[in-house]
Amino acid sequence: MTPELLIVGGVTQGDNADLEFAHSPGDEPAGSLRYVRSVEPPEESSYSGSVELRLSGVVRATERGWIATAPTLGALGYGDTPQAALDDLLDEIEQYLEFLRDDAPKLAPAIAHHAQYVHLLDVPRATWIASAVVDASPLE
Repeated sequence: MTPELLIVGGVTQGDNADLEFAHSPGDEPAGSLRYVRSVEPPEESSYSGSVELRLSGVVRATERGWIATAPTLGALGYGDTPQAALDDLLDEIEQYLEFLRDDAPKLAPAIAHHAQYVHLLDVPRATWIASAVVDASPLE
């Protein structure tokens, strides 16, 4: 059985797309990539424009559920399903960005760049993560 990696949020128009990948040209497929929408856009929205600086995410299966991470911010989310883990991750990111915006803490140089993501609070949460790799193979 070849592993399937889901790239969530990578489809901007049309249907989902499926691709197979191999280690070298001519090899049997080592797995497949499946591009899917992360969430449907809200029915009513006053938002227009683009989000230039967004986050990437990784969602992995564990023995007890799913873990979603946004490596750029070091944020983690947990859930029984990939979507629940992503939702929890977005909650954690929102709390962190609100803290950065409202409390304006002096950040260590290693994480000072996190402040550049505060603008995400002004756009719909569905746009915060540009893409997320979902790995359904359980952690060993």
